[in-house]
Order: sequence, then C-alpha cells, then structure tokens
Amino acid sequence: MPRALAATRLLDRRHFHAFTGEVALGLLSRAAACSFGELTPSAVSSVVLEEGWVEVPTGGPVPADHVAHSVYETINLVRALGLMAVDGKWPDRSYELNVAGRPTALAALRARAVGPRT
Repeated sequence: MPRALAATRLLDRRHFHAFTGEVALGLLSRAAACSFGELTPSAVSSVVLEEGWVEVPTGGPVPADHVAHSVYETINLVRALGLMAVDGKWPDRSYELNVAGRPTALAALRARAVGPRT
C-alpha cells in the first residue's frame, strides 16, 4: 500500500478516535522505542483530560476502557500494516515504528493537521 494512502487511513475519522490516535502516533514517532507504559490508556488519558474531553452522558472524565479501545484501534492498525516492531514479552513490551512506519505516521499526522475539520 503506498505510504500516502496508508497515511490517510491510519487515523479514524471520528473525532475522539482521531485525537487518541494522534497522541499514540505522536508518541510512537519519537526516535526511541516506547514502553508499554507510555502507550497505556492511563498515559493517553491524562492528555485526553488535559485537552478537555468528557464523556457525553455524564460530563465526567472519559472512562479508561473507552480510551484504551480508541488507542488500540490505531496501534493495532499500525501493527497489522507492518509499520511497527514489537519487542519483548508482555507486559514489558516496547513498541517502535520501523523504517516505513515512521514516515507513514508522520504523514498521517500531517494530513490530519492540514486536512478539513468537518
């Protein structure tokens, strides 16, 4: 799959899923590998809370399981496309974008940043 096409499909079109996907791809796009702890829903949940996302019915913080589902939706797609290396055994895994994954993730973040907001 060409990088440009993959990049347009990495981030979900639903706003919350796109936001958590952006956070996950941003963490993965750094030069070093990410530990499982850096990609856990609790790590992303702090960014979700900081940015003001709330659960619609209650107005309270977004539940951790909703954040987890959303984060893993992006991570699982990146893994399925062969764009990430996973090293180690559960729960001490580390995740790192491979040579094709890093530019694809950065292209996805760029496409989201300059794309329409509808």
